[in-house]
Amino acid sequence: MAPNSQTILELHYDGTTAIRGFGAKLEYDPGLIEVVLDEYNTDIGEGGTVLPLTRSLSNGVVELGAVLMDGSEVEQMRVATVSLRVLVELAEPTEVKLTEVTLNFSDLPDQRITTNEVIRLGPGASMVGDFDGNGAVGFLDFFMFADAFGSDGRAKLFALAEELIGLPRAVSLAQNYPNPFNSATTIEYALRSASGVVLEVYDLSGQRVLKLVDHFHDEGRYTVSWDGLDKAGNPLSSGVYLMRLQALDRVETRKMMLMK
Repeated sequence: MAPNSQTILELHYDGTTAIRGFGAKLEYDPGLIEVVLDEYNTDIGEGGTVLPLTRSLSNGVVELGAVLMDGSEVEQMRVATVSLRVLVELAEPTEVKLTEVTLNFSDLPDQRITTNEVIRLGPGASMVGDFDGNGAVGFLDFFMFADAFGSDGRAKLFALAEELIGLPRAVSLAQNYPNPFNSATTIEYALRSASGVVLEVYDLSGQRVLKLVDHFHDEGRYTVSWDGLDKAGNPLSSGVYLMRLQALDRVETRKMMLMK
């Protein structure tokens, strides 16, 4: 990677309990890499409802985070992004490590988790666990890893993954972000196996206002954006709407709030 080139690091929360805030500690070589704190963005809230947090603990150690100030919570979603800038010509790969994660709950004590996630930057570098070679570690990599096990081994591996890393049991629909939203919101969903997918938006009277997705998907995690318009392109009024996901003979629904 050339000097001044940048890559975006995404932080995702895939747990099963809603959170009101999070923190993440990154460690890196400050002579090779800069974590660009001015380009840190959190996705868990809008405006005054969220307090972004950044702190440089020492040379080569930073903390990133955010707390929702209005008492709301978020579930599975991308919670933040930050830019990583390469400062010099990298002759060998260098590592950025996510060493600690803190989760803030409304009704539970904060949870601090020690981790050892590694992002490698440099010539021929890849992320640890990136079996499909796309530059990111995700559920597709997990499926490729699981294929090395027999049927009994895969069943046990999937059960552990559901509990420990939030692997979707069959199909999962995350809370949209931001929520409430004004101009646009992002909806994430995940499939354990390939399936036809239908994602629709309904109002509280049960009337369908828009079909966002209607096609076949491979297994994996997906995102789609909605701009608050109906199927005719007309802006909808403020209020609560339902997103409804159908896949793998299952139906998942969640509420989202549009505020004009």
